[in-house]
Amino acid sequence: MAFLDFVAAGVIILSLALLPISLNSYRRTGNSKILFTFVAFLMFFFVGVALFFFQFTPDADPETYLGAIGLLNLFVLLLMYFATLKR
Repeated sequence: MAFLDFVAAGVIILSLALLPISLNSYRRTGNSKILFTFVAFLMFFFVGVALFFFQFTPDADPETYLGAIGLLNLFVLLLMYFATLKR
């Protein structure tokens, strides 16, 4: 397996493990900032899936996939920023 396969699998597994934890925390506290982290972990899952599909799509255009993955990462960073923003 290639290194990118391990990275994609790690992102998918870790994000799937953190999704129910963050959702359970949101249901217990009702804090909207924890909801941002839930959505961020969901976006990390999509990043892992995109990386995984990029590996196994022979005619994939790297610029398109890397651009999409970059936008997903930017969205995750914004969500994490809003989750940690103090009012």
